[in-house]
Amino acid sequence: MTKTCIHALGRLLQDSRCFLEYGAGGSTRFAAAHEVKSLISVESDVRFLNAVDGCIQRDSPNLDWHPIHVDIGRVGPLGYPLQLKSMRRWLRYPSRPWVAGHQPDLVLIDGRFRLACALATAYYAQPGTTIFFDDYLYRPWYWTAERFLSMVAKPGRARIFKVPDTHRPHLRAALVSACRDPR
Repeated sequence: MTKTCIHALGRLLQDSRCFLEYGAGGSTRFAAAHEVKSLISVESDVRFLNAVDGCIQRDSPNLDWHPIHVDIGRVGPLGYPLQLKSMRRWLRYPSRPWVAGHQPDLVLIDGRFRLACALATAYYAQPGTTIFFDDYLYRPWYWTAERFLSMVAKPGRARIFKVPDTHRPHLRAALVSACRDPR
C-alpha cells in the first residue's frame, strides 16, 4: 500500500468502531495500532492467518479480534486458489463475516476475490458503510463495483466507496458471478 493510501486508511480507522478486512497481514497490525474496538480479518491461507494471529495476540492482547479462515481449497502465494474444483467454496470468502453477524462500519478490500468482497459488502452492509478498495485504479476488472457503490474519494491507487441506501438492480447476480474471479 502506498503512503497516500496508508494515510487515507489511517484517517478512516480513527473513526472506526468495527473494521473488517479482506486479506490479513500488515493492515491487520496497522488497524490494531490504531486501536479500533473490533477487528475482523478474512484470510484464505490458514498458516498466514495463524502467523498474524500470533502477532496480534502478542502486540494487542485486549483487541476484540476475530480472525476468519475461509477454506477455498488449496492455496498458493498470497492465498490464491490453486484448484478450480474448489470453486463452489469460493462464495464463502466474501460472505463469511456477514453470515457470522458482523456489521463493520469500515471495510478494507485487500485480499482475494476483491470485486466479490466489495459486492458482498454492498449486499450485506448497512447503508453508509465505508469501503476502502486498495489497488483499484489500474485494475479495470474491479470497476464493476461502481455500478453498485457510491465512490466518495480517490486516494492514490485506492478508491473509497459508501454503501448506498438501496440495493441496485442485479447486485446478487453480480456477486455470484464475481466469486468466480479470485483476483
